Amino acid sequence: MDDVGYGDREDTMKLIGGGARRVLAVGALAMGMLLTGAGVAAADTADAARFRVTAGSLVLSHDGTRYTGTMRITVRNVGHASADGATLLLGVPAGLRFLGVDNGGGCILGDPIGCALFDPPAAGKRTTYTLSFGSYADGARNARRTDSATVTVKPSGATAGPGSARYAGVLRGTSGTVRHPRPYHPATTYDAVIGAETPLVEPDGTGGYNVRIPLTVRSRTDAANDGAFIVITAPEGSGFPSVDPSAICMSGCEVPGGWLAKSESRSFAVLFTFRPVGPGPYVVTITAAMSTFPQQPDVTPDDNVVTVDLNIGA
Repeated sequence: MDDVGYGDREDTMKLIGGGARRVLAVGALAMGMLLTGAGVAAADTADAARFRVTAGSLVLSHDGTRYTGTMRITVRNVGHASADGATLLLGVPAGLRFLGVDNGGGCILGDPIGCALFDPPAAGKRTTYTLSFGSYADGARNARRTDSATVTVKPSGATAGPGSARYAGVLRGTSGTVRHPRPYHPATTYDAVIGAETPLVEPDGTGGYNVRIPLTVRSRTDAANDGAFIVITAPEGSGFPSVDPSAICMSGCEVPGGWLAKSESRSFAVLFTFRPVGPGPYVVTITAAMSTFPQQPDVTPDDNVVTVDLNIGA
């Protein structure tokens, strides 16, 4: 790329949404500090660091489950001073997910994403960083190209001098080709589906039972997400649930493994203890949804719910 220049049930939703809003609020404050260099005296622009940014190609390959790939950006300091630090400001094309940057610190999610960069180039020098990406797309025979976005690197504490470049992602076809990529426009609707296998119900020796229910959750669109979660409605006498592999459980449980690409499935199990009031059939209801902010409706909600029978004998 050429230089552009420089210059879970309702309470689950409330809990998740509230946490996300707090993160965004803190992120907005931190992002403002990144953009303004708050607390740092502005450098004389005549002697300031000034950056030019060049973005390399971003080609993502499919491993049978997901697309992943990397892009190198080169930052040149064409100014007459070194920078104390640098900030990466990254727009992400629709359909892609930013996974991280080498030689960088923590990132603040937002639009753009903001990351601290280490070892910024001294005056007259250059530094190269590698950015990692994934895609929510499923595999396709032909290559596809995303819309473009902007990557900017800003010297810390400077009133001028950021450099920017435009970039786009190319999803390599499963045939191996990157030639003549077609435009890629991901979905904006969500469609999760959940399935359950026969539960394992074992006596615990104290009159109660240990319950294990194998589950599979799959995403059927390539809309952006942070993974999926489930909400469990179990009969009276049930203990607090957990999942295997381990993930966070509150009023609902995260589906282990994080974000999901289209057609990607996650198999796991929900576990809880159960002390019935007597023999007979008991029903467990489990509902799945994609994790989004703000929370979005599912286009086929009927296949987001499974019921599982627990048969307790006399």
